[in-house]
Amino acid sequence: MWFPHWDNASQINYDQVSLYEGRHKYRIDQRYLIDRTVIDIWEVDAEHHLIKEKGKTFFYQKLLFDYPKTNHDRIINRIKTILTFQ
Repeated sequence: MWFPHWDNASQINYDQVSLYEGRHKYRIDQRYLIDRTVIDIWEVDAEHHLIKEKGKTFFYQKLLFDYPKTNHDRIINRIKTILTFQ
């Protein structure tokens, strides 16, 4: 990429991660400009097709995940912990 000196550097303002674990699909949306995290959860079958179109959605007014310092198992464990103490 080439950036002229008068342009601002690019920023990532939004992340979306989808994970499957067992019979659930988790989608995490993080918006950095407003410090907001949304976790969506759906039930899926063995081939990862949605069983119900409507899932559960949880909103948090802070960033919950630091992606460079984590992996699949840590994210799943963190989601389960957050939902346990919901």
